[in-house]
Amino acid sequence: LDIVLSELWVGGLELQGARAVNHAVMVTGFRSSQDGSAEQALVAEWQRQHPQAVFWAMFRDPGRDPSESVRVTVDWVGHATHRQDLRMGPASQFQGPEVLAPDAVPRRDWSEVRVVLVDAQGRELAPGIRAALEGRIGLAPAAREARTLGPLSTMVGNEPMPLPVGEYVVQRFDPANEDMVPFGRCTVSKEVRELRVVLNLTDRLVRLHLQGAGAGYELRIVHESGRKLQEFPAKDGRHALFLPQGPCVAAVHRVLADGSEVVDELAIVVTAAPEQDLGWELPVRN
Repeated sequence: LDIVLSELWVGGLELQGARAVNHAVMVTGFRSSQDGSAEQALVAEWQRQHPQAVFWAMFRDPGRDPSESVRVTVDWVGHATHRQDLRMGPASQFQGPEVLAPDAVPRRDWSEVRVVLVDAQGRELAPGIRAALEGRIGLAPAAREARTLGPLSTMVGNEPMPLPVGEYVVQRFDPANEDMVPFGRCTVSKEVRELRVVLNLTDRLVRLHLQGAGAGYELRIVHESGRKLQEFPAKDGRHALFLPQGPCVAAVHRVLADGSEVVDELAIVVTAAPEQDLGWELPVRN
């Protein structure tokens, strides 16, 4: 029996005296494991030792040209976006993050801003709806060459978030196009402490709790309006769906141990209530 063991490679980067709030990586000769748990554990351990640094861990990819570096992008508060090729190394030989001097990355004005999502009448969205929008609202610099900052996630709560000064496009995930689409613009200045972003939300929030679905399933929703949604498994079986009023059909697709696929369907009527909760206990399939 031949067993091929792969060692994790890791790289880290730190800017003295600065806090990183966003980071991303582009890889060529590396890959991630199926669930990423080994990488996450290694990064967490190094993060514990160096809380001001950012780390990336991954395996060498035997199917691609070998590489010893990855292209990283980091946003440190008070600085311009930084990009560089970062050298990776075997975890057993890694000594710690590469440390940049405070003046290695150009300075840039930032502001601490609380982003508030409001309806067309200027009323703050309910906490439950704000929570469900996490990861579905994004803020991107208006300049074409600037990269997307990513979802507003934690920016739609009560805590202010650091943002670089400048013009921004506000985006929302559009299930019809399966992409982020712009719906507004805003300006962040040094004097701005709160941004009130108007979100004309006509969809209703349906919190659907699947019970007995197991780990491997796919949830598909077809609404009478033609809207279609596709959801991948959630660990707790809970899905937050934004849907128009009216009837729709939810279908859970599961693959059994013998390889056969089963489909269970449920008719749902989305009412006028802004938030709706629904439980669905799926039949046991052998």
